[in-house]
Amino acid sequence: MGVLQAGAWFSAYSFQANGRELVLRVGRHREDFDKELAATTWRAPGLPVPEVFELGEAFYSHYIVSQRHSGTKLADLDPFRVPAAIEGLFEVLAAIRHVSLSGEGYGIWLAPGCNAPSATWADYLCAVAERDPVRQ
Repeated sequence: MGVLQAGAWFSAYSFQANGRELVLRVGRHREDFDKELAATTWRAPGLPVPEVFELGEAFYSHYIVSQRHSGTKLADLDPFRVPAAIEGLFEVLAAIRHVSLSGEGYGIWLAPGCNAPSATWADYLCAVAERDPVRQ
């Protein structure tokens, strides 16, 4: 098992099982993993959403096991590869525009219903002082 660079709210580990490259992520916030599970329904050309194999709880934390998609961070790319990477990034953003969330509201959506907490975008922006400072 290899340690991958952790995100702000989880730790990630790569491993192989049954000939597949997988990722185990462990964190305290179940809602992050619930969103990832919801995103698996957004499969579309140009939108590389990893398949989720398991989601659960162990040792006072939450975990998710998913397919591993490899790549290189933009900051780590050779300068000559940046234009092609940016083009690919725009293709992914264009594919995301076609994702239709089933929920209602504005702000950070919640899985599984994809509802967001505010009635208007302005309400969401004005409520910035009320957000969890750890998760902003």
